[in-house]
Amino acid sequence: MDVFSPQPPSKAMQCAAHGDYIAHALPLPYFKQAVWSGCPACAEARRLHAEHTQRIAEERARQARLEASLNRAGIPKRFRERNLENFAVEHAGQQRVLDFARQYVADFEAQRRRGATVVFSGRPGTGKSHLAIAIAQAVMQHGATAFYVTAREMMLMLRASWGGARAPSELEVLRMLTDVGLLVVDEIGVQFNTDTERTQFFSVIDGRYREQMPSLLLTNLDRDGLSAFLGERSFDRLREAGCWLAFDWEGWRARPHPPARKENP
Repeated sequence: MDVFSPQPPSKAMQCAAHGDYIAHALPLPYFKQAVWSGCPACAEARRLHAEHTQRIAEERARQARLEASLNRAGIPKRFRERNLENFAVEHAGQQRVLDFARQYVADFEAQRRRGATVVFSGRPGTGKSHLAIAIAQAVMQHGATAFYVTAREMMLMLRASWGGARAPSELEVLRMLTDVGLLVVDEIGVQFNTDTERTQFFSVIDGRYREQMPSLLLTNLDRDGLSAFLGERSFDRLREAGCWLAFDWEGWRARPHPPARKENP
């Protein structure tokens, strides 16, 4: 056989797993010999298995990165299953806020350029935290950074900077809160209401306002209550290039729940 022939010879061969196939001689000019090709069905099975193995490895790596991001984002484990798909919709108001959330995620690059602040206002149990965390996780999946924190936790983070050289400085904490792609602050109106905390909160809001960074703020207060709680300077920052979304329905915690069934003795 001429191993340099432009048309390599072929012959019928049999695979134990896939039956008959046509094998082709593959010349190896440097060794002046040829090898016969193997079963194409076996080769395809090996290729599919390798692709499947790679997909699993990539998915595990992606999940690890996501978990690390969630840890860095401050999202509690209990809330990590909350997403836009499992937000309960029972009436037009809930559909309205869900539509807003989906559009917010879809237009997040524009939201980031505008530096808009969105306030979710409503009674406890109306779905504010669920929807805000769902938004944060959705934008993270598209490569943005996000950080979820309650107002009280944020005050404790800033206060911890007073604890000594090993703790991040207040300026470092403020820089982190200012630089993150999306800041979600929950339970505004629950933390200690002192002048120092009001000043610290204004520093965060003002820093993000100056850098045109978007924020989601969650509160049980109405407009007048939030204005009185935060102070005029902070509230003015929220009103400019921002929007107010009212979750104006009864919270699920306030609904009557059927008594738990007793197990048969």
